[in-house]
Amino acid sequence: MNWYKTAISKSIEFEDIFDVSNNQWQEISDRMVELGYDFRGWKDTKEIFEKILERSGEIKESIYQDHYNVFKDVVGFSLEGEELASRTHLDRAINGFSDAYGDYYVFGITDDFREAGYMIPDGRMLDFSGKSEGGLAGTRSYDHRQINIVFDESFEKSYEPMIQFMKEGNIRIVNDALDILVLPTENQFKTIAKFVKYYNGNVRISIGENDEIYKDFPIGTNPIFVINWIKKQF
Repeated sequence: MNWYKTAISKSIEFEDIFDVSNNQWQEISDRMVELGYDFRGWKDTKEIFEKILERSGEIKESIYQDHYNVFKDVVGFSLEGEELASRTHLDRAINGFSDAYGDYYVFGITDDFREAGYMIPDGRMLDFSGKSEGGLAGTRSYDHRQINIVFDESFEKSYEPMIQFMKEGNIRIVNDALDILVLPTENQFKTIAKFVKYYNGNVRISIGENDEIYKDFPIGTNPIFVINWIKKQF
């Protein structure tokens, strides 16, 4: 998204909404509700913006001041700050990095569900087997909380970096279970389908930081039933 162009022209155009995530639409919805608008969640909000664009070709600040300002605050901030930080965390996890002491860390990618620690937004999986450091192939050696090494930020609790990483769209893989905080991407759903097939449908899916919603699926469950259930939770 070319946000610089949008900010100068004082309008939102079709190309500006292409990369907006469901989480960002939800935040826009929440803020518009605070301003007194009858917005009903991420999907409704996205459709409202699309309808305005279809009708007018652009969302001008001079006409839709609240829509423009909220969109700018949410999407502009995310693209310049939060999303870039998220990409940095992923880049470090996948490609490796050296800390201030010169020690090198890298997780890398695996296609083995037994080794995987997290499923990242593009559908690939982080290798938590520790093979590169002598760990046993075909198993997960690292604790999920060890994702903390990719963060520069300070956290009070040892589990907080893990939660933050999951809020950035990464799904925690715990043997035959998936812990999900945000709506998976289409690429993640493709990998989830493979995950369900791998375990012959007998998987557990948990939604929320404290597993507020969860479901155990019996042996033989079709992946499409699991995927549809996940989508209904968001």
